[in-house]
Amino acid sequence: MCKYYPYVQRVVETFPELQYVLQMRPFLSVMHAKGHSTRCEVEWSGRNQKGAGLTVGEEVEMVNSYLSRVATTTKYMKKARRTDMITLHARGWNMGKVKVLHRYLAKRYVKSKQRAVAVGKELQNLLTTLQTTQVEMKQWVKEVEEWAASSPKSTNCQDQQGLQRVMEGLVLKIKQRKAELYRDIGMYLYR
Repeated sequence: MCKYYPYVQRVVETFPELQYVLQMRPFLSVMHAKGHSTRCEVEWSGRNQKGAGLTVGEEVEMVNSYLSRVATTTKYMKKARRTDMITLHARGWNMGKVKVLHRYLAKRYVKSKQRAVAVGKELQNLLTTLQTTQVEMKQWVKEVEEWAASSPKSTNCQDQQGLQRVMEGLVLKIKQRKAELYRDIGMYLYR
């Protein structure tokens, strides 16, 4: 998204009839966001987008994984037959999703309500620990979002503040990666 969405904006400037494309709300999937810079992750990750909820953003990958099973049986088919077979499987996937949609949505609703309560408690504990208010916390979030939205003018970081921002971002990314590695290693050690 960090590269694609600015490209889409330039295309829409050239072709105003495509203005409707900018109505989409793009975001990086949770998995793919980890491979981006901290600035990009804050700005484009699905976890940071209003209205995204607890989506993983990997739904397309799940469909592709399901449809990849068809590859071994369709690779020797002619184009028309292969298209028909893939279409049949995609329709089957969709029908399966429709059949269980009511149960899935009910489970997601319950899970989201439980998660909202848990996060509310975590937030209250954090506010107490940091001895701050929700207003100050919202201000911090706004500052981080503004930091992420403002891209550095040059990659050379000629000014000291620009260099400091880049270094702070790198330090934060290293700390996040270190925590992820320790968590992953712990999962393998205690299996």
